[in-house]
Amino acid sequence: FMLPFVDEFHRFIRKELQMLYEGEGDSFTDVFDLTAVRRSLQQHKMELTNECIANKALQEKFRLCSRMMKDKQEDEDSVFDRPTRRYSSTYGDKAR
Repeated sequence: FMLPFVDEFHRFIRKELQMLYEGEGDSFTDVFDLTAVRRSLQQHKMELTNECIANKALQEKFRLCSRMMKDKQEDEDSVFDRPTRRYSSTYGDKAR
């Protein structure tokens, strides 16, 4: 879950420092506000955890659907696997 943060961090720092250098930023404490970064990371972690839980629930639903479809297919296949009955007639044995 840290990869997007790591990928974007150097761009963020460069932009913030450039803004400070140009006089557009507030102060160095705003750039290096570790409390806000920590809060943001914790929020992101919680969102990813919730997404993971939702994905696991969805996987379970797909597993259940797959099992139901497989059971139904097996039931239908077993109907066709039954031996055919033979009836005798005056014209000889015929399979039906």
